Amino acid sequence: MPQQENLIEPLKEILNSNDSSWKYFLLNDFIPFLRTEVIQKLIEELSMLSNHPTFADQSEEVDLLAQKILESANE
Repeated sequence: MPQQENLIEPLKEILNSNDSSWKYFLLNDFIPFLRTEVIQKLIEELSMLSNHPTFADQSEEVDLLAQKILESANE
């Protein structure tokens, strides 16, 4: 699906934002269903969320979801 490629930049913007609830939704209900090639293009953002979460991201468990996606992407 080439359409998924069009989502990369908007997803990066959201993952770099301060909206932890939106990040949680994307990480829990959307990103896991994307093609592996698309998820690979989000590795930098996912790593940052996993390794350097804000307090709000930790409260929403965004860091844990990001880590789970990273682990799945490496399988």
